Amino acid sequence: MKDIFFSLAALGIPFQILPDYHDGAGQALETAKRYMETAKGPYALLVKRQTFLPYSLPKTNRDIEAG
Repeated sequence: MKDIFFSLAALGIPFQILPDYHDGAGQALETAKRYMETAKGPYALLVKRQTFLPYSLPKTNRDIEAG
């Protein structure tokens, strides 16, 4: 992950690691949103492996018809 830090820093893109708890993640998203609205530039949220639980999309009627 250090390579990503150096690359983003070299490109001048601000970043932070997305916390793995709800309140921290909300604050990180607000920080990113505020930066992008004011600076009109990119902001990277880095997500560590296994931050999110596995998720499968529910089947829809379209999936059933195509299957």
